[in-house]
Amino acid sequence: MKNPRLITSPSELLIAIPFLLGYTPANSLIVVSIKGQTVDLTMRSDFPPQEKYLEVADELLAQLGSHKAEEILVVAYLPAELDFNSDFLQQLFGDLNKSIAVRDFVVVSAERWRSLSCVDDECCPILGRELPEISTSLLAAEEVAAGNLMPLQSEEELIASIASTASPWDEGFTEAIDQHWEYLQALGQKECSKAGVVSLLKLISEFTANSYVKDRQSVVEVFAALFDIQVRDFAIGAHGKQLLITHWNMWRWLLRMAPEKSVPAVSSIFAILSYERGDGALAHRALDRALANDSQYSLALLLRRTFSAGWPPEAFCKMREELHPKISEEILGAA
Repeated sequence: MKNPRLITSPSELLIAIPFLLGYTPANSLIVVSIKGQTVDLTMRSDFPPQEKYLEVADELLAQLGSHKAEEILVVAYLPAELDFNSDFLQQLFGDLNKSIAVRDFVVVSAERWRSLSCVDDECCPILGRELPEISTSLLAAEEVAAGNLMPLQSEEELIASIASTASPWDEGFTEAIDQHWEYLQALGQKECSKAGVVSLLKLISEFTANSYVKDRQSVVEVFAALFDIQVRDFAIGAHGKQLLITHWNMWRWLLRMAPEKSVPAVSSIFAILSYERGDGALAHRALDRALANDSQYSLALLLRRTFSAGWPPEAFCKMREELHPKISEEILGAA
């Protein structure tokens, strides 16, 4: 859900959650922060064991407090051993509600749901209601019309969507990238960065026009250029306001074919674009991939702290927009 709006019912909330996360969760506790009558922030944690729920509740409340949430919606996707009537859920509901207004607390179990906020057995029967159908909902139609993807069925599918895949360019691809990087370094720092940005802009132009790039050398040049931190930082802000979805698709395409040494930079850039789109879950999974490749990659570590602190995508976007012109001028000179 990249254009968050008011959620008016439990059914709408249950349809919105997979769009907000990018996938349909399981064994999860979801908290949606409401500010100004619209969705402002979505947080997910693994469903806690009963003996640890206080720790989870305290952590959620700390993040919501720093984010100045006005009220929250909570959805608990239960593990098999719990049911709608667990005392644990009622206690969690009560403890959260003492500190912040809980507009609704919805529990999902075995493909059925029930609102703990509702005391009307006709509205919310003791055995719950069937989960709403996402694909035929108005919200889904709005999301698809806006150019957004239908949510995946699980977190595993989400991870698979950015995993490495076979490329027709695999043979000799890494060697070609290394050779071009040696060539760029021989130019000297200033010319290296400038040549790298020129290659990146050429790739962006072709992908924007065709939704793919058929020239192997263009891709080789960009992967090599991203070893230069200035080029990587230029790439972070190159999409402006109008081409976010195009660049998101391009960087995902590059990430699927990226050789090991290129994964941290490409995955970090993709994480930023995903976060700006509102795909917080995908952003974190992209950082997982970057840090699995290089556990000390400084940009990925910084982004992990930033995303986990609950920075609004709008604030992150504003900071990036302020920095990009300065980076461009440093590399390319004043326009």
